[in-house]
Parts: sequence; C-alpha cells; structure tokens
Amino acid sequence: HGKGSAVTVTARPGVSVRTSWERLDSFLSVLGSEDAEILRADIAALLNDARPSDGRMARSHQTRRAIVDAMRALHSEGDLRPTAPRVAARAGVSLRTVWQHFADMETLLLEAGRRDLEILLQIVSPIPADLPLAERISMLADQRTRVHERMTPGWRAARIQSPFSPELRRSKKRMTALARAELEAVFAVEFAKLPAT
Repeated sequence: HGKGSAVTVTARPGVSVRTSWERLDSFLSVLGSEDAEILRADIAALLNDARPSDGRMARSHQTRRAIVDAMRALHSEGDLRPTAPRVAARAGVSLRTVWQHFADMETLLLEAGRRDLEILLQIVSPIPADLPLAERISMLADQRTRVHERMTPGWRAARIQSPFSPELRRSKKRMTALARAELEAVFAVEFAKLPAT
C-alpha cells in the first residue's frame, strides 16, 4: 500500500471490520514492530470473535459482551470510573459473573477499548487521496467528528486510569500514531510541497 494512496473516512453502511482492517494495516509502518504486532493481534481477536455455536459458550460470549457494553454505556453517561457493582447492575449480571470474565477493572477497561476499536473499524472507509483539497478536508473533518462522538467517553475514562496502567498509555500512543499517519496520508500532496526542515 502506498502511504499517500488512500485515507480512512466515515464509512457507508455495510463496511466490514475485515475490509476496514485491511485498509488500516497500511498505516502500521508508523508503529514500532512490537506495537504493530499488538494492534494486529487485537484486530485478529476482533475478526475471530464470532458468537460460538455451542449454547453454553454462546451464553458466556454474550454475557462478556454485555459486561463490556455496560461499561461503555456508563462511560457515555458520564460515569468515567464505574465500580464493578455498577457495571454488574447495568449488565444485569451478578458481581461474581463480572469477576469470572475479567480479572480486574483495568482488564475490563482494556476490553472496552478493543470494543471501541471494533466500532471504529465499522465506521471508516477509504477515499482516494487525489480528491480536491477542500473535499478531503471536509471528509476528514466529518470522520474525526464521528469518531470523537463515539469514542470520547471511553477515551476520557482511559485517561483517568492511564497514570496507573502502562498498557493504557501504550494503547493511547498507538492510536495517536495511527491518527497522525492518517493525517499525513490525506494531505500527502500538500506535505510533499513543504520545504525540508
């Protein structure tokens, strides 16, 4: 993939996570090899996270998703540091069930971040980088607006916990690097005209 060949913008309905991931993968060169592999592993887990056919496993899968979605819903409502009992109540499960699925609240927060990544991959799609500048600016602004509308609650919650979590800090660093790579791709023509520093 050429670095200036495509950028990600708000997707049309029906864009698959797998298709969006293949587009995002072209930006991973901006990450160190270890961070790139971590992000690839997260995406691979999302791609393989199908509902199991076995009834018992399917219920466990559904319960785990319900707990994660409960955490994200509380974040969206302004509860950026929900306790495990509040998450359990929102998900409609027992506190014991929460701990059966997640070792601690940091693990749950990291899983909520992966769920955010899944949603992100569902709402982005590429646009040729040779469109007029004004159109590229408009589409990138639209994309970033939608992304921030969906992701800001989770990002705020992660920011509160990040001083105590090296993994949360690394996750933020990875996503910031990818956002910068996208910016450089969408305006590759303009950046190429700037004088060398």
